[in-house]
Amino acid sequence: MTTDNPYEPPHSDNLQSARGCSWLTWLAVAGVVGLIMVGLLWPARRGVPAVARRAACANNLREIAQAMLAYEQQHGTLPPACTRDADGRLLHSWRTLILPHLQEKELYDSIDLTKPWDDPANAAARERMPSVYHCPGSTSPDGRTTYMVVVSPVGCFRADGSVSVKEVRQPTKTLLVAEFPTRRAVPWMAPEDANEEMFMAVGPDSLTDHPGGAANWVFADGHSSTFFPTATLECGPECRRSLIRIDDRKIDPVE
Repeated sequence: MTTDNPYEPPHSDNLQSARGCSWLTWLAVAGVVGLIMVGLLWPARRGVPAVARRAACANNLREIAQAMLAYEQQHGTLPPACTRDADGRLLHSWRTLILPHLQEKELYDSIDLTKPWDDPANAAARERMPSVYHCPGSTSPDGRTTYMVVVSPVGCFRADGSVSVKEVRQPTKTLLVAEFPTRRAVPWMAPEDANEEMFMAVGPDSLTDHPGGAANWVFADGHSSTFFPTATLECGPECRRSLIRIDDRKIDPVE
């Protein structure tokens, strides 16, 4: 029903129609804006987890390095790469020896250090790998770690014997612990690590599982650095060997 009175409110049918139209328009606009925002934000959100995993991995390495340095303060040397019995049989890894400095004293006390890491007496402990030994960016199976030291006669970790931090001439340029590809992962309690040959062979087929193959390394002063494939490859064998050495013969890698 129409009226000539300009002050009379519109007919209820017209009012309902106008309200319905405004709501449909609002929903349509909101939908378009939502699609635009998703399109803008999706790439950034998709990239965040990978960056966060790599950062968490680097944080693990720094925590491990600090535990090693705390061990050195208590014992006078960095932990040995491994322990042996009187007959020279391999027993345990440095990863076990630093447990008390990783707030894992109870786990450490549960391990029989006089028996090999894979002895039945240590079966329960083997199933309790501390989370700090797992890189969030790695797809390694449970109980295996990609964090290893490089065992070398000129490095911080030797096949026999231990090294003190005082012997490391340039701690900021001397490698302490590095992460390796998942295919190189080892049981966390096993006295197994990288050797010079493995570290020298860093290349397109031996990069980490982080996007782009980025690798986290931690140094004898406790700081960590992330090296990307191009930088890692540009740091050739002599450069990588210099990172292992505890003397002054250093070649700066390109970060």
